[in-house]
Amino acid sequence: MPAARARWLETPYLLVTADHKGADIVVVEGTGLDPQLLVSEGDHDVLHKVPGGGWSHRRHQSRAEDSWERNAEQVAHDLDKVVARHRPEVVLLTGEAYSKAAVRDAATGRVAERLVELEHGARQPGASEDAVHAEVAEALARHRAERTRQARDLLAERLGRDEAAVAGFDAVVGALRAGALDTLLLCDDPSSTLRLFAGEQPVQIGRRHDEVEALGASDVSEDRADEVMLRALVGQDASLVFVDGEDADLKDGIGALLRFDTRP
Repeated sequence: MPAARARWLETPYLLVTADHKGADIVVVEGTGLDPQLLVSEGDHDVLHKVPGGGWSHRRHQSRAEDSWERNAEQVAHDLDKVVARHRPEVVLLTGEAYSKAAVRDAATGRVAERLVELEHGARQPGASEDAVHAEVAEALARHRAERTRQARDLLAERLGRDEAAVAGFDAVVGALRAGALDTLLLCDDPSSTLRLFAGEQPVQIGRRHDEVEALGASDVSEDRADEVMLRALVGQDASLVFVDGEDADLKDGIGALLRFDTRP
């Protein structure tokens, strides 16, 4: 559970800093360790506008903007491949204003649905990073809050319609035992004294020793309830969402979205 708590606060994301030439793409995985730097750049001939006037100047300006847009399209194309490979939850876009807008307009699909624009940040050496770091932290915190809100709203909606969802400790344990969990919503409380018994298989769990034996377990042990539930959760490839402990409307501080209805 301590590892799960830490993982919840480390959202995998991309930080994309764009300019007329292309973009630097920083890949931050779920652990937050060992970020990777990727570079996306086009090969078009005109990259900078120049001062001046007249017909030739306007033609040069047009060629420059065309190059910028083509480079932005290349960035969007490269981002699509990076998102497919690393599966970040958020793509944070910063850099020069025109280039940000061009990348945003060129982005589609999985990139567009993850894209969040930041105000600060520049690609050139020596640019201040303090404001960017603060803005990244705020954007990730908003993303986690929104992710929690969506899960809470979906749980309330399903419970209201009496569909594929449960709330309360015993109901969640039963759903875990049935292998029906899709997403567990948990008010995290390290001081909790609740215990559960568990067998060799992740779904062999229950409040009593004999209850787990009846599930076919021969080696039954007792542990913290959250640890047992986390093991069962991983065993059925389900997700975990931490919710604020002050949310008193979540029965027993726990609820779950199910893959299928567990009722007869």
